[in-house]
Amino acid sequence: ENELLEKANSNLLVNLDSLEKANSSAIVDQITWEPDTISGLMDSLTGLPSINKRRGASWSPNGNYLALVGDDGVLRVYSFDGSTVAEKDTASSASISRDVKWHPDGKHIAFCSGDLYVYSFVSDTLALEGSYSSGKSTHSADWSADGTQLLVGEISSGGVLLFEFNPTTSTLTTPPTIMVG
Repeated sequence: ENELLEKANSNLLVNLDSLEKANSSAIVDQITWEPDTISGLMDSLTGLPSINKRRGASWSPNGNYLALVGDDGVLRVYSFDGSTVAEKDTASSASISRDVKWHPDGKHIAFCSGDLYVYSFVSDTLALEGSYSSGKSTHSADWSADGTQLLVGEISSGGVLLFEFNPTTSTLTTPPTIMVG
């Protein structure tokens, strides 16, 4: 009788194990084929808010912060210690965000969202330092290695703009030099 019970328990465990594997496989298939599920799952695992499309991400030079932008038009800055993510500050724009880049000094962030915005980031707080509206949609940005110039691409004209930037005074010189377009 005990032998029959052990065999029945063994079969039950094998069947439960197979069922668990089948369910796991179905979940993996669902995640693999449904992008919104992946985004939601990743967001819940990392502590980041669910945003339909993230368009730009940038590490701070010291690796302690992340700057993210997405379709919601919000620049979000998070601290990151290797395992924990904590939101520090946000800044909103009226357009879909396209790109974000940390300045080499780690104290400034360029944010493309229709217009160009330059924020300072000190003591976990964003403050708008300068902006530029070309009447066209800024799409991408990158700082020079020394942080004194900011290169910006425009999506609607295909133009490339070059700004001078003084990191000491947080001054963005406008109008920019138009390199192309």
